[in-house]
Amino acid sequence: MEHILLCSFMKPTPRKRAIADLIVIAFFFLLRVGEYTHTAPNNRRTQQFRLCDIVFRRAHVIVDHSAPVETLSNTDSAALHISDQKNGAKGQIVGQDATHRTVCPIKALARRVKDIVGHGGAPHTILGTYWGKGNTWRTIRPPDINDAIKQAVVTLNLEHRGITPDLVSSHSLRAGGAMALHLSGASADTIKKQGRWSGDTYQQYIHNQLSAFQTGLSTKMLTPHHAFNICTTAHNRTTQL
Repeated sequence: MEHILLCSFMKPTPRKRAIADLIVIAFFFLLRVGEYTHTAPNNRRTQQFRLCDIVFRRAHVIVDHSAPVETLSNTDSAALHISDQKNGAKGQIVGQDATHRTVCPIKALARRVKDIVGHGGAPHTILGTYWGKGNTWRTIRPPDINDAIKQAVVTLNLEHRGITPDLVSSHSLRAGGAMALHLSGASADTIKKQGRWSGDTYQQYIHNQLSAFQTGLSTKMLTPHHAFNICTTAHNRTTQL
């Protein structure tokens, strides 16, 4: 994620910037790819996030989208209002705080909003829209996200860590965000709320093959514990009586 974002800064194009920012947003907000990219109209329930669904706050005060990008980037938090989603839930809100680092969900959202607003985008313009080649509106689609993630795996030579391009996709952002929360000690309820899971299906994203889970286990298993067999003890006491 950070690699993709930094590359978009070094060789910027409207399309690269949009893809990089959407990847950051998807990771932190645990989004499904259909919630932030353009897909063909059909009868599916999930709706893409629009400008009007994004709210920035600084010191609990809402900051309007018309503010300069620097102002939006320095807000404390942002929230996405969900009109409809895959599990049928409506009217939910998912938020994130600023990291105040290069990789920041608030800064990424601010850049997306200002790109769209700055080119005359309407409140219902979807987040995955950008002003591109030929001075026309263009959209980011799911394959664009997939390709960027797979290319990053190749460029970073992650195969030596057991990660190959065929193992990753746009869904890796949602899964990776859930995994990052888990490894940082977030509770199951926190992960479920952030990812808007109504049940325990989020657990399928918690990969037990990651080395982070086994770190220190062998040492912990050598820790001596004073114990006794309560069944045997109870039997002996009964015999004595």
